[in-house]
Amino acid sequence: MREECGIFGIHGSQEVRDKRQEARGISAAQAVYLGLFALQHRGQESCGIAVSDAGVLRAERRLGLVCDSFDVHTLAALTGENAIGHVLYGKINGIEDAQPIVTRYAKGRLAVAVNGGLCNADELRDELAATGALFQTTSDTEIIAQWIIRERMASRSTEEAVMRAMQKFRGEYTILALSPLKLIAARDPLGFRPLWIGKLNGR
Repeated sequence: MREECGIFGIHGSQEVRDKRQEARGISAAQAVYLGLFALQHRGQESCGIAVSDAGVLRAERRLGLVCDSFDVHTLAALTGENAIGHVLYGKINGIEDAQPIVTRYAKGRLAVAVNGGLCNADELRDELAATGALFQTTSDTEIIAQWIIRERMASRSTEEAVMRAMQKFRGEYTILALSPLKLIAARDPLGFRPLWIGKLNGR
């Protein structure tokens, strides 16, 4: 329970441009950057931002602090109305363990960021591996993403897939899942990890 991470997501953020083509407001990536900067105390090992732009998912992940990892040029390239981000605290075995994790599967792509962990991670990893799943990281987040993807193949929506996958999870966690069109937030049934939902300018 001492381990901390920080996650932040935004849905429907958009720069508004006036007749002189000057940007007003902030993009989704910029909003997530500011959110992660405010959550930097919850993790300094790595940081990352994933965005969805017209159904295309992209991510930038770095080792180190948010302010050292993302400049105006990097953020400007992360276009899109929906975004999630993550700062990591704890053991990391390289950039592959940085989040959000973006995966490609038969029905599209999915980005996942998690605060927390699973008590039954080894059991779930072994069950996935026995059916041919491949793993690129050592993190519980990849296990969570793999289970969501597995359930998505038999579900009508990403929301349903997340709910079905959560029935397998044992632990304390908050999940942000970004599909090409949706941002889904969920936390463990006992609510050990924090999750706040709010609106900006009424949206």
